[in-house]
Amino acid sequence: MQHIINESEYAYMVAVDNGRPVTTSMKVAEYFGKRHKDVLRKIKLMKCSPEFNERNFAPVEYIDSKGQRRPMYEMTKDGFIFLAFSFTGVKADAIKEAYINAFNWMAERLKTFDHRRNELSALYASGQYAASLCGKGLNGWKHDKRDLEEKMDQLEIEGQLTIPFLNFAREASNEVAA
Repeated sequence: MQHIINESEYAYMVAVDNGRPVTTSMKVAEYFGKRHKDVLRKIKLMKCSPEFNERNFAPVEYIDSKGQRRPMYEMTKDGFIFLAFSFTGVKADAIKEAYINAFNWMAERLKTFDHRRNELSALYASGQYAASLCGKGLNGWKHDKRDLEEKMDQLEIEGQLTIPFLNFAREASNEVAA
């Protein structure tokens, strides 16, 4: 069977809401060539459990071309598959396959995105921790540096006092030897 929907359309067919791939009843109606009100009716008449319905179909609104609010559903992959069972025919089967591919494509993109975000977050946290240690180290160095510089200056002063003494002692010992 020839694919009637290209991968380039997947991002239009399936979007991301709260970190999960979803589509809308409007897009389903568009791709299956059905009237939106018929798709809404099918969703309302489905015989699935209330828990399944709540997890997979979220009532939302959209603004139509006249500026009026209209009902619509966002649905998960499972919700879409449940709804799509009622659509039959060769073309419907091809669209179901394309939608499943689109959901899988989006899920893979999310997984890759999450992996990259986790990697970058870990690098960021590591860098932040290292910078914090460096900041604490620099702050401690300010105090240590001042103390060490004072001690080095004091040692220099002491050294200057003892060097002439050593030179004097050397001269004195040379005179005694002479």
